[in-house]
Amino acid sequence: MQATGQQLFIGDTQRRITRHNPGRVPRKPVEQQLVAIVGKLHVWRPAAWPVQGELFTLPIGEVPFRILRDDEPRLAWFAHLEPAVARIGGAKGWSRDVCESVMLTLEAVVATHEAGTPSYSASRVALLADGCKRNVTRTIELLDELGRLDEDRADRLDQWVERNLACLPAGIRADVADWVDVLRHGNPRRRPKSELTWKNYLLQVRPTLLSWSAGYETLREISKAEIVAALETPTPYGGDGHTRLTALRSLFAFLKTRQKVFADPSRRLDRKITRRPEQKIPTRLPASALQAIGQGEYTAATWLIIVLTGHHALGAVHILTLGVEDVDLPNRRFTVQGQLRPLDDLTHQAVQGYLDYRNRRWPNSTNPHLLITQQTAHHEGPVSRWWLRTALRGQEASLDRLRQDRILDEVEATGVRDPLHIAAIFGLRPDTAQRYVDAIHGRHDPTANPAT
Repeated sequence: MQATGQQLFIGDTQRRITRHNPGRVPRKPVEQQLVAIVGKLHVWRPAAWPVQGELFTLPIGEVPFRILRDDEPRLAWFAHLEPAVARIGGAKGWSRDVCESVMLTLEAVVATHEAGTPSYSASRVALLADGCKRNVTRTIELLDELGRLDEDRADRLDQWVERNLACLPAGIRADVADWVDVLRHGNPRRRPKSELTWKNYLLQVRPTLLSWSAGYETLREISKAEIVAALETPTPYGGDGHTRLTALRSLFAFLKTRQKVFADPSRRLDRKITRRPEQKIPTRLPASALQAIGQGEYTAATWLIIVLTGHHALGAVHILTLGVEDVDLPNRRFTVQGQLRPLDDLTHQAVQGYLDYRNRRWPNSTNPHLLITQQTAHHEGPVSRWWLRTALRGQEASLDRLRQDRILDEVEATGVRDPLHIAAIFGLRPDTAQRYVDAIHGRHDPTANPAT
């Protein structure tokens, strides 16, 4: 009978001997070992990777994040996965620094798992983050591309909802959670809301729900008087309270369709409560603010944002979603909301200058959006609204007021009361265009006598 066994070592005696720190034992260079191992990779299969069985699994905090020098199975497995970093990184436009950080993180992943692991737990890989050297986000993306990721992390949006509903009674919490779920994912009769919208709905009604939870266990006990009292309370986040009213109506309409309330207390309210306050009339920017913008020194990205806002009156959403393919420099035109717009000399120079900067800074980026940052250059998402608002930080004017000034300038240049013309040029709703026309020409009463 052939004897079998497993070599044991005194704990922690080999931790400092890694492929980066071979120690004082004279051995072949690691590169030669890798070449010899990689030469045999074509006969090995990940499903039957030759590994030495481990006696037990240590906590991830007690495992070295570097591959030990004599750990040939892990060295070979790392050499098998290593080429994918350059291949996938090149396809996604990762910079050299990002590829190096992913390589370091991938080594930590291999070092903390058995060689030939078919799939890696995303929550366990996330524990390897150190804040500077390792890039857990891109490594998880790499493993997902390779089909070796087990996504076992909780949804961040589910966690956000649970945190905001945790302090509510069980009855109210269950009803509100069902309502939020329909807002997020929709149903056969409702389309899902955007993340910004359903989060805003929940944040608007949460203070009201907290006040009701002190005296009620379910929303069936809420009457019209409680709705009126809640609407008369100042909103904690500012605003005119119209979003809070919309959210409460949406919540109780949902409960009524699910037969969780006998009657909808948010219906047939007094017009004095539900009437939306008059919207502010847009005003022109002072000449000093426009002069300060014209005399400033900006980066290529900031100047492009200012030109798109102050010259074409594009809103934040249109600038964020503007893609590289939407800009046609040879034919001097670009597309916004499916409409072609001409590229004048000012806009053409701003776009060309920014594209030159982008190609120098991130030559391999595959992000389809026109504006990118250091964070978004390595994936396909748009830049954030917060980053966009920093374009005029420290200035008297904001992007919203600069856009309003451009629309008012067009109304004044037209010379006649023509809200349809303004709506067509800038893609505005008719009532919004009417507000801009009224700001320049005054309110128009169609029942008044033309002679007066």
